[in-house]
Formats: sequence, structure tokens, C-alpha cells
Amino acid sequence: MALKRFLHDSSYHYYRVGGMAMKAKRTVAALFDAMMDGIRVMPSAHQEWARAGERALGETGRARAIEDYIAEVTDRYAIAGYRRLHHRVELT
Repeated sequence: MALKRFLHDSSYHYYRVGGMAMKAKRTVAALFDAMMDGIRVMPSAHQEWARAGERALGETGRARAIEDYIAEVTDRYAIAGYRRLHHRVELT
């Protein structure tokens, strides 16, 4: 129990962790929104997956395919995609 309390107090609520979590949420939300607006920003194989999802379940199927794709990418790839979509040098 002492270890759990220590980790909670010193790591999980450390201000830098909170800041990184907010950046991650912004990045994922921006990628999702961009892909919902136009799936051409996704690799071609995943575009087909999103189209199939949309044919089967409408917008919900498309959203699910996009969520699955985003869940598969690495943090580094997601940040690079965010930068590419927003022409930004640094995620702020």
C-alpha cells in the first residue's frame, strides 16, 4: 500500500505527466478529426478498412476503423502525423 501511495503521489499526479497526457489527448483527437474529415490521410490499406466499416455500419463503422488504426500506431508516428497534418514543427 505504501508503494501504491508513493507512485500515486510522486508519479501519476506529477505535473509533467499531466501535461504529456493533455498533449496526447490533443494529438489523438486531432488525428481522429482529420481522418473523419478525409480518410485519404490514412495509409491505403487502412482507408479500405474505413470504407468497409462505413459500408457496414455507416459513420460509426468508419469511426471504429479510424479508432483501431490510431490505437495501432506508435506515439512517435502519431506525433509525426499530427505535425504533418498541422504543418507544425513542435506539438505545443
